[in-house]
Amino acid sequence: MGLYDDLYKYKRVKLYDTKKARKDSRKYLGYDYKNNLMQNSLSNHLLRNDVMRDFIAFCTDYYYNTIKQIRVMKNWKNYTTKKDDKNIR
Repeated sequence: MGLYDDLYKYKRVKLYDTKKARKDSRKYLGYDYKNNLMQNSLSNHLLRNDVMRDFIAFCTDYYYNTIKQIRVMKNWKNYTTKKDDKNIR
């Protein structure tokens, strides 16, 4: 059992999510900053170390999920959209 086993288990794509969004062709959804939320604002000197890079990746994931949850809650308030709609701005 390693340190990183099942750490990102919550990121797995659910079985029926692809079926629900099969025919969606959404445009102009905005910039996807999921992977480089903090990397663009930090020095490359910090990112040379593997431990720091992993820690920054964990922090980036945490901040992104916090921002994403706010968007999901805004979507629940909107009665014209479905609750589980993932393509929101």
